Amino acid sequence: MIFIKPFSIKWIRAISGGVLFDEKDNPYDIYYIESNAAAAPMTGTSLAGKRTSELAPNYEKHWFDIFGCIAKTGVAERHELPSDHFKYFTNFTALSGRNR
Repeated sequence: MIFIKPFSIKWIRAISGGVLFDEKDNPYDIYYIESNAAAAPMTGTSLAGKRTSELAPNYEKHWFDIFGCIAKTGVAERHELPSDHFKYFTNFTALSGRNR
């Protein structure tokens, strides 16, 4: 069974989606509901309707942990992190669907 908890990223405008959790409540993937046009050049594709695992099968686990924590707690967080897979560094604030 898959459990999905919402989140959004306040990053150049907005990306929204859901964090997928396993039966033990561990985050393991992200599903993107919508994204802005600025995200496509950074990732090489539109994110809307896709999972992170489709875009980058070996994506860094810390991203799932960060968004999983935000989705569970409802507490917004700000981070500056690199993405080794997509070869960019990002500064972002992520919010839970509860505090949008």
